[in-house]
Amino acid sequence: MCDGLVHPLKGRGAILKLGVIGSVGVEEDRRETLSRLTRAEAQGYEAVWVSGTAPNGGAAGRSLFAAAHLAEQTQQVRIGLSAPLDSGLHPLRLAEDLAVLDIVSNGRLDWAPTGPDLSETLEIVTTAWKGKRFSHSGPHFEFPELVCLPVPEQRPHPPIWLDWGSAQAPIDVDPRSWGWVIDPLLSEAFQADLFRRVLIYRIQASDDQGRWSDDVSRLKERYAPDLVLAWPGAENDSESVAGRLQDKFAEVCLGVLR
Repeated sequence: MCDGLVHPLKGRGAILKLGVIGSVGVEEDRRETLSRLTRAEAQGYEAVWVSGTAPNGGAAGRSLFAAAHLAEQTQQVRIGLSAPLDSGLHPLRLAEDLAVLDIVSNGRLDWAPTGPDLSETLEIVTTAWKGKRFSHSGPHFEFPELVCLPVPEQRPHPPIWLDWGSAQAPIDVDPRSWGWVIDPLLSEAFQADLFRRVLIYRIQASDDQGRWSDDVSRLKERYAPDLVLAWPGAENDSESVAGRLQDKFAEVCLGVLR
């Protein structure tokens, strides 16, 4: 490379971080999906997220156990859990489950809850994570003063990522502990703010793979993300196709960053 030229993924500032996300909602492909996501660490990805899409596939379901499996099988990558809130799970139990996951992963958890009404659950979970006595009375949950343990490894709590455009960020929170998940296909009206950002980049077999690094560079300029999550097979490709896409994306984009 000639002097004065900088590869678009490196830029002139911080090196862009790349990760991978996969869905664990299909029973027959789950083992293959977990195996693929596990090897992402050795390929150089810096984050591995699991996405649960079933209505009752929240932290108490398959997504939590998939994230726990990835935490056990890896050493350094960030472990992300993106799933709908389970309507049958009490927020105090959710706080406990997520805290345990953060502890067993040595403080590598990123939590990205989805759903139409997150405010009360987020309030209870984040308050519980302080490890102090508190009580709650709200529209859906009520309980007397108590202490919820354990508390997470990360302080003040694991990063929480909300879907851009579908949720309001809480008021008076530390922007280093909260952020947005942005899907460019759904977020044309994005406006920059102080919060951190994770960007979803869908890849499929029909793509011009030679343009991946250019695409990610343009998205970096548009959204200034802290992390770009490649989603191989996001358009219902088979698991074998998703595996080849993950491998190829690592070769095309991650090779530049090493």
